[in-house]
Amino acid sequence: MEGEEIWFGVVRSAHRGCYVIDCRRLESEIAKGFKNWSLSEKVRVFDPEEYGTSGIPDLSLDPNDHILTALNPYEKERAFHISVREPVELFGCEVLSEKQDGVTTLVLALPARSVFDICTFFGDPQLLSSEVVDIVPPVTHMQVNYPFTFPLGTHCSEKTFLCTQAENGGLSHFVHAGTYYALDFRCPLKTPVLAVADATVFNIVSSGSKNSIHVDAFFHYNAITLKILHKQGEMFVEYVHLHTICVEIGQSVRAGDIIGLSGAAGFCPEPHLHIQLHQESRPDAPSIPMRFVLSNNSNTDDDTENNNNHERIFPQVGQRWPGVLLPLE
Repeated sequence: MEGEEIWFGVVRSAHRGCYVIDCRRLESEIAKGFKNWSLSEKVRVFDPEEYGTSGIPDLSLDPNDHILTALNPYEKERAFHISVREPVELFGCEVLSEKQDGVTTLVLALPARSVFDICTFFGDPQLLSSEVVDIVPPVTHMQVNYPFTFPLGTHCSEKTFLCTQAENGGLSHFVHAGTYYALDFRCPLKTPVLAVADATVFNIVSSGSKNSIHVDAFFHYNAITLKILHKQGEMFVEYVHLHTICVEIGQSVRAGDIIGLSGAAGFCPEPHLHIQLHQESRPDAPSIPMRFVLSNNSNTDDDTENNNNHERIFPQVGQRWPGVLLPLE
């Protein structure tokens, strides 16, 4: 794994400018060596006598000590994505100076009825934006043992792609059942993106090339959805953050066909391919785990798996995957 740090289910180097904490598992990560950047090591229980019972904000900024606090008075777990622009200064256990294009984003998962002091905040509160939603947990899923082709191609037989976020990843996948089992693979811009199976192009989203770690980039991505028919019914595979889309709705594709080029459109700390599998086409359909086929000459850099011929493996965060070797043009 080349010494990559992994905390809260995400490769640390894959989210430059984003500070991630899942408060539901903070103490266990600290015990394993996580360097806590926030002001707190644990959440406090939400107290209605302190904060009231109505009109409670998601975030509180104390005018005296400048502490930025996340509040969850509800019976559901909640996800917080908080973006601030320069020249705001943030201080937790350290100066939170890491930025992309002048933006820092704080990512938190809070348990039900809890309070968490994040950091001190010096600057204009108007430079703070947030996206706060209920966490939608994953649902019981059907095991799909389908022989999916790996979704990234290469002209170099030695090229591998690092899985930077997988199941329950703490940057973004943990928020919705629809992304819970999604996979992120680091790849250079304009890497060939491949159909993972024989399929029909079901949907295309083209929202432009905006790229940022600011929360306002969440819904500015480009995506392709393929519809796959198999003996257990229908499946839908969605590819996100694309630079180029090379197919049209209704077009038939074969496994291994190039359908687009990878990019960094949307909320995207680095160029990568985000891919997720569903059994339904509705927008809030839960994701299900996705396996890829490895041939007997492939190597994932993961000693926990034996690479038998055509073994079907669930990718894990920090694992490297060989790209599909493409013919030279």
